[in-house]
Amino acid sequence: MTVSLILASQSPARRAVLAAAGVIPVIHVSEVDEPAALRNAANARGVSVEQMSAEERVSILARAKAFAVYESWKLVANAAASASGDLVVGYPLEAESEAENAESESSETESSETASSALASDSQSDVTHNVDTAQTRDFSGVKVPTKTFDIHDFAHMNESCNDSNSVLIVGCDSMFLLDGECYGKPHTPEVAAARIKQMSGKTGELFTGHCLIDAKSGKTVCKVSRASVTFAHMSDE
Repeated sequence: MTVSLILASQSPARRAVLAAAGVIPVIHVSEVDEPAALRNAANARGVSVEQMSAEERVSILARAKAFAVYESWKLVANAAASASGDLVVGYPLEAESEAENAESESSETESSETASSALASDSQSDVTHNVDTAQTRDFSGVKVPTKTFDIHDFAHMNESCNDSNSVLIVGCDSMFLLDGECYGKPHTPEVAAARIKQMSGKTGELFTGHCLIDAKSGKTVCKVSRASVTFAHMSDE
């Protein structure tokens, strides 16, 4: 059974880690308002965001991102399940021989004098034929073979070959804890440079939250990992 993985993150680093493990995810950015999500969670607990630990914060955000994508996925899945009508599939390559015959008949009507002139012109041309000058085949006027399926029957045929509901969604978030302060994304080069200077030679803890949702059953697993990170001493240059 094939299982698709949806990564609720646009982080190149997270995608690279999955790719290195042989997993190529579908990227679906959650668009979660992170400060608002943290404020709402803090208000529900009767505390301030600053009073929540780094572990709590990354867990909240990872879960929020995963569920935002999950809700979006359910809307699409439900729309597909309730669709009705016919699915018409075209097979243009099967019309290729017919198109070639039409072109052949058309070319035979040209005079040999015109053809010779065209060949002479081509032989003297300095134009190099490549992808920039190539043209696609014109199928206008060509009857393309089609097959019509009832959309529900077509969906059932695909499900019998591959469980299309086998989808996992993973949301992630990371924060760095240093000297009692939580750091999220720097967002700008200037902030990143200032943080690197501040963290030079120090040791902090990196907290990463992951929330995994089985889209078919709705089962959810959320975990937080932590790692100690020590920065080398860096000069201003």
